[in-house]
Amino acid sequence: MKIELKGRKKAGLRPVKGSKFGAVDEDEQDEESRRHAQAAALKEISSASGKGEASNLLAGPGFGADEQADDGDGDEEDELGKLRQSTKFKSFSAEYKRDQRRKPEEPEDEGDEDAGIGPHSPPENFDKEHEGATFVPAQDVAGKEDDGPDDSDDEDEPLEANQEQKVEEESIPVPVSHEARLSGKFKATVSAIAMDTAGNRFCTGSVDYSVKFWDFGSMNANLTSFTSMEPFGSFPIRSIEFSPTGGKILFAGGSKSARMYDRDGREILVCPHGDMYLHDMSNTKGHAAPLSCAVWQPIDAKTFATSAADGTIRIWDALTESKKHKKIIKLKNRRGKKVSPTAIAYSPDGRTILAGCDDGGLRLYDPGSFLPKTVEDVDDAHGPDVITTSISYSSDGMSALTRTLDDCLRLWDVRRFDSPLSTFDNLPNNSEQTRAAFSGDGKYFATGTSSTSTKKKEGEPGKLVIFDRSTLRAVKTIILEKDSGGVVGLYWHPTINQIVYGTTAGHVHVLYDPLLSSKGILRCISKLVKRKQQAFVDIGVGAIHTPNALPMFRDEHANHGRPINRKRQQEKMREDPILTKKPVMAGGPDAKAIAGSTMASFVARSKAKEEKGWLKEDPREALLKLDEKAKQFGYFTGGDNPRVLATKTLEEEQAEEAERLKKRMPAHRRKKEDA
Repeated sequence: MKIELKGRKKAGLRPVKGSKFGAVDEDEQDEESRRHAQAAALKEISSASGKGEASNLLAGPGFGADEQADDGDGDEEDELGKLRQSTKFKSFSAEYKRDQRRKPEEPEDEGDEDAGIGPHSPPENFDKEHEGATFVPAQDVAGKEDDGPDDSDDEDEPLEANQEQKVEEESIPVPVSHEARLSGKFKATVSAIAMDTAGNRFCTGSVDYSVKFWDFGSMNANLTSFTSMEPFGSFPIRSIEFSPTGGKILFAGGSKSARMYDRDGREILVCPHGDMYLHDMSNTKGHAAPLSCAVWQPIDAKTFATSAADGTIRIWDALTESKKHKKIIKLKNRRGKKVSPTAIAYSPDGRTILAGCDDGGLRLYDPGSFLPKTVEDVDDAHGPDVITTSISYSSDGMSALTRTLDDCLRLWDVRRFDSPLSTFDNLPNNSEQTRAAFSGDGKYFATGTSSTSTKKKEGEPGKLVIFDRSTLRAVKTIILEKDSGGVVGLYWHPTINQIVYGTTAGHVHVLYDPLLSSKGILRCISKLVKRKQQAFVDIGVGAIHTPNALPMFRDEHANHGRPINRKRQQEKMREDPILTKKPVMAGGPDAKAIAGSTMASFVARSKAKEEKGWLKEDPREALLKLDEKAKQFGYFTGGDNPRVLATKTLEEEQAEEAERLKKRMPAHRRKKEDA
């Protein structure tokens, strides 16, 4: 009789002859070998110094307290019985069983009754049919399959192609096992991401002109930013970078001036802009065109460089509020024509600056010399008029990555710029800020792709692709959701080993692995959100009765105890003769009484009495009485001696003024006027 159970591989057990959980053949059970195995195992238990060493030996029912050793002669059986009764064996057995009960259950495999650690539950009536079976812990069962009992040694069967690829991807040490999306969506593409050296604080910038500040130490599970601002007003953000010390942040946008802020978002420095009408850019105190990039010198924390569309790279001093740059590098191709840098990067030692230009070329400069000179010049590095969107160096400074708008990613050896080490194509790129980054150890590098979907046609979604530097092939691809668009901003922190990327939909994501990453987002996701204290206490829904309230505020109730509605209350009030009585005017219906009922009428009436009743007098008659006095004393017309206001007309006065001016003229001019 042969019985085979599934689920052996995940439980970490290897079937042996006579095992309860493998192929069992009753005729081939070897009792002597079983006794030897038990005796050797119990000796190890008796000499074990901790629970961890004995737990593997106590994992099976063959070593349980309920299974008694067979009676027999010999020293081994006596020793076996003594060890079973020893206090150490019993304590180890009890501790192990207690730990097994505390372990959470894992999801079950198809055909398994228990996929947790330890033995699987056998079928019904299995113990009666196969008493005395034992098992041993497996040493390495990955990739093995069991087709039943076999006297020969177990041999590993070859894995299929897709299984080999899956196992290989799982073994790649890149932090992509977990993902968290931060709260607070931008209105447009997340174009720039930067993080300080320690990995505690980082900034994200967008094309919608805004910048958000994030702090892992103060964030909780809500994953919200602590402040935001618009450093350039109505200009998009193109570049963000922390200083080597992490105390200052450098921003570059669509304006002509770079700006520097501290970690809390307070402005420190604004670089001056130059005069766009000057032909020689060395005579201007700053850039005369919109900036494209701004980077810190990795060794000297007081020096940074900026590039712009005016064809120059300018080096600045961050400690002094200078009115002009320290040095300027004018970019030209081999034919002497001006080219504009679209992306720049300092080498890890800070001795050179690598610039990608709008003509598709790569140029390496030495900023330390008195007159910065070109070290390497490759005009056809990417192809004619191919724009470089980002440049990044590896930690050892031997390799560089360039991302371009021709849907390619190129890996270069900085010791030789004649041709790239490898070119990775079919990586869609629709943004001028798409980034590429190396891992902290320089063994891997990553970049994002744009979504090819349109409103009328559905294409490929955006992706985050990770490459192996040694094999020069893609080892991990993360496909974004349809509503996320493509990946533009990207930052791989070397210390905490976490990847932060931004999408065209305005979302910011963080990739991490609890086993490979440290601090960073791991400090936030475990923090509970504090409940906000309510300013008002909810005492429940119900009516509030005020029996001692004033009549106008008192609620009347019907016989059944319910409040009377408004309509019925008004009908009841109309039936009350006192409430419906029309109010009487003060003083009665007499007009004289009504006229004297107000303060204004009282004052008017009193004045009329003083003036002897002028209200009743005819105004025409009153004016005619004053006619004689007016003629005599000139109250209205001046009387007999009226005052003369003007003796001449306006035309006469103008003619006299012209004649007077004519007399004052010289004789020759007077003759001309007369002629």
